[in-house]
Amino acid sequence: MKTQGTSKISGYCTAAIIAQIKSDNCLDVMVCRTHYGHEMSLAHLRIPEKDRLAIAGKLSAGVEFQRILDDVRDSIGDTCKRIHLLTRKDLNNIEKAYSFIQNRRHSDDATSVHLWVEEMMAHNLNPVLFYKGQGQTPSKECEQLSANDFAVGIQTPLQADMLKQFSFESVVCVDSTHGTNGYDFNLITLVVVDEHGEGFPVAWCISNREDKTLIQIFYDSIKTNIGTLSPKYFMSDLAEQFYSAWTVAFYNTKPPQKLLCSWHVDRAWRENLKKVTDTQLRVTVYHSLRVLLEETDECMFAVLLEKTVQNLKDSDTTCEFAEYFEKYYVKRKEEWAVCYRKASLINTNMYVEAFHRVLKYIYLKGKVNKRLDKCIGILLKLARDKGFERLVKLEKGKNSERINQIRVRHLSSKEISFDLVHQVEEHSAWEVNSTDGKSIYIKFCSSIQFALTNAPLLAKTVTSVFTCTHVAALMQSFELLFASTFIL
Repeated sequence: MKTQGTSKISGYCTAAIIAQIKSDNCLDVMVCRTHYGHEMSLAHLRIPEKDRLAIAGKLSAGVEFQRILDDVRDSIGDTCKRIHLLTRKDLNNIEKAYSFIQNRRHSDDATSVHLWVEEMMAHNLNPVLFYKGQGQTPSKECEQLSANDFAVGIQTPLQADMLKQFSFESVVCVDSTHGTNGYDFNLITLVVVDEHGEGFPVAWCISNREDKTLIQIFYDSIKTNIGTLSPKYFMSDLAEQFYSAWTVAFYNTKPPQKLLCSWHVDRAWRENLKKVTDTQLRVTVYHSLRVLLEETDECMFAVLLEKTVQNLKDSDTTCEFAEYFEKYYVKRKEEWAVCYRKASLINTNMYVEAFHRVLKYIYLKGKVNKRLDKCIGILLKLARDKGFERLVKLEKGKNSERINQIRVRHLSSKEISFDLVHQVEEHSAWEVNSTDGKSIYIKFCSSIQFALTNAPLLAKTVTSVFTCTHVAALMQSFELLFASTFIL
């Protein structure tokens, strides 16, 4: 039963319009304007066709639901009409009736996706890498999937060009997320970093699976589409299948250095530190692990790692965590320690995470999306928009967030007095006192020293790489030193 009640009156209303066409082609119309057996309730009236067409025009122009509702409600005068009872449900019905829903080929979601794939397969710029519908017999490329599995790979021509251009000797990031459709299918995203230091999604895979078999099919389809790839770094979360499938798919190239996302590593540490029952000791151990993670000098890292492991073993309270740490992290330190990834300029899977936030909270507007065809349509729209954003940057110029942060920190470094910069060990380390007088920042800068001793002009080049305010202050003090030496 509807909340406003039924439109049925269990009888017959006398109001009617009866039209008859006679033999001489004349039209005979009889109208009875008197209603009987019911009240004239606005809730049971249909939205007038004139108003429906006006709303449909706004929907076709991309006007948001809330703006339409605001305009209708602001137009109310002394008399309330049916249009003033407009709801989001009414707007959904009008949108569906006039077929304004993007990428919907059929009311049934599975059929709609299948029709879209068939349409794309016949297109010259086909973005479908591979497709396996649920209940369908797997094709040769998907023969390892079962009949009930669903999987679709997507890569537009622009994405293919971006992957070829920015994966060589650079970093490739991959991660998955949930909540983009009503079937809990995973969305796997492959991202590269462009010359502006910003992430660009270069391929997607939507599937009910996330194992090595599915991911290898995804990578193989990319290899078939654009050829062999040879990135220098490969970043993912703690799941092994992303990297292992990559080494199998691109077996004929040198494997990239695997990097674990620092955020996922930190989360895993905090989760397993619950094994340490002493709260104060747990905080101390976590602090030691963070210092270890962020150490930038390899020699110092080796010393700290050995000391940290020994301290964990020596305590009965932390011995269980010591076993976990040795088993999963000590032997693979090159994958998570900052000192082994300085040249990659990346610590977390922030580029993929940023894309997923944009997808969910800007394009999906923070709402739960149920249909898969809508999700695919939004992904294609997002890829198009990223292409135009890149075109604007190339033509008009635009600084990325990373470049803006570097500039802000360099400006802040100019406020640090050169008197706060001191050399600790000759040609190996310097300390920069904080302006508040509470902290001392020690930087081991052999690369900076190399630049300084070989060419003063390299100082500015090295400064552009580092984003730390105190390193920038150190570089400026050296530039001043070189300037005074040159004058003398």
